[in-house]
Amino acid sequence: TLAGNFEKSLDKGNAGIGFNFFYDKIGFDQNLALQINYAYRIKLSNESVLSFGIKGGANLIYSDFSNAVTPEFTDPLHSRNNIWIPRMGIGLMYHNSRFFIAASVPSLLAYIPEKSFQLNNDGGFLSHHFYGSMGYVIDLKKDIWQLKPFIFAKYHHTAPFQLDLGLQLWYKNVFSIGSSYRTGDAIAAMLEIPVWEGINLSYAYDYTCLLYTSRCV
Repeated sequence: TLAGNFEKSLDKGNAGIGFNFFYDKIGFDQNLALQINYAYRIKLSNESVLSFGIKGGANLIYSDFSNAVTPEFTDPLHSRNNIWIPRMGIGLMYHNSRFFIAASVPSLLAYIPEKSFQLNNDGGFLSHHFYGSMGYVIDLKKDIWQLKPFIFAKYHHTAPFQLDLGLQLWYKNVFSIGSSYRTGDAIAAMLEIPVWEGINLSYAYDYTCLLYTSRCV
């Protein structure tokens, strides 16, 4: 799995544009996603900002069965199969110097080849995933130690509702350590280091407790 993104501020910080790249390969199936993001910010006060975002792009879903070992000759009709699926998503975020709250639906609308645009959640060409997040900054010692609790929520109609509950401890904005708990699934440890203005280096290790126990607390 490979992923990358690039973001740039526009119009003196009132807007922004970004590019996302994602590639994943599992068995004979490959998924390539290319997306462009645009955000516009409305200043509600000197510290409060309301942001609207929209993203558009396409997924190339490619399956190659030409190397599959079978007891019969390879069927040329099933040797390769690929399809482009254009998709569009939206997001909303409010934040100030201490607090943020956000919600998004990355795939709200899709174009089905040889059919039309659709909003219906068919689980194949289009699958609605709903995300929400919220966080707060607590000064333990001004300009030295900061505590940043956060919540990340995920919902899909075919899976249980899931929450990530996390906590980061920052030292002088030089580095942070933290941990998180994902309901019914895993615990994680995190490390984050700012390396350049606007660029942070992050590392996280997940321990999936369901692999070792029948239940995750």
